[in-house]
Amino acid sequence: MADVLAILHGALGDTILALPALEVLAAAGPLTVWGPARERLTPLLAPRGPACAVRTFPPEALPLWSDASTPLPAQAQAALAPFARIVAVCGPGPLAARVEALGGAVVAGPCAADDLPGHAGDVLLARLRAATGLAVEVDPRPRLRPAPDDLARGRALAGAERWIVCHPGSGGAAKCWSPAGFAAALAGLPGDVTRVVVLGPAEVERGLDPAAFPGARVVRTPPLQDLMALLAGAAAYLGNDAGPTHLAAALGAPTLAVFGPTDPARWAPRGRGPVAVIRSDLDALDPATVGRALGGLLREPVESGPSFTLD
Repeated sequence: MADVLAILHGALGDTILALPALEVLAAAGPLTVWGPARERLTPLLAPRGPACAVRTFPPEALPLWSDASTPLPAQAQAALAPFARIVAVCGPGPLAARVEALGGAVVAGPCAADDLPGHAGDVLLARLRAATGLAVEVDPRPRLRPAPDDLARGRALAGAERWIVCHPGSGGAAKCWSPAGFAAALAGLPGDVTRVVVLGPAEVERGLDPAAFPGARVVRTPPLQDLMALLAGAAAYLGNDAGPTHLAAALGAPTLAVFGPTDPARWAPRGRGPVAVIRSDLDALDPATVGRALGGLLREPVESGPSFTLD
């Protein structure tokens, strides 16, 4: 088996949607993944993701983004030397041209202009198989396994034995339902479940006031390991079309996603646990409808550690 290098771009949700494709590559040989931010790559590490090593783009390899007609510097060649196969998930441009010149494979992301129909994860898998000839069969639903300390860490962060997580934001403001809508949906849940509202960097930057969620425990910009622990043990999750929503589904949390302008047939979260989507004009969405759907997803308290992730 030859060492494989995968080069990824994109946000957290794109990384999660790429998990089945990375499983295919991991079956072909020892896998290393390069990406723009190390924390965004941490879900890929053991014990959660496919067996692989991760690294932010090495400075010595940045000439990969230069004109493919110029020779690669010795340092860049040395960075690539361990890998017999290179696969880049990217659009047309200098990186794609360079990888092809090196004999590697370029896989267009799901937003490519010549998009195939279907879910983004299926499109990526189809393109990967066509570009590499790898025919390994994998479950198209992303899966992240629990870490041994997830349950204890999640309980400590939630301050409760049973909790739901709500992430009311997204990197794209147009995809966000109103904070008031989320707060009203959470208010209708049973009293024995703690409401944990997670505000990411985008929500903090936009000045979203924690007071908009009365009665909730608000967690600001948690490290990704803490967020994953909260999600892995949650009784349910509620969020927009955003990276944490894909993360919650991949971790097996019962997940309810609110979709407005984006198409869930293309971008819905996937996981091994229950996943539901409500698509609506966000200005007209009734919080009571969301609250009932979320209440129907609530699972019983998690009693133990790693066994709670569904296979």
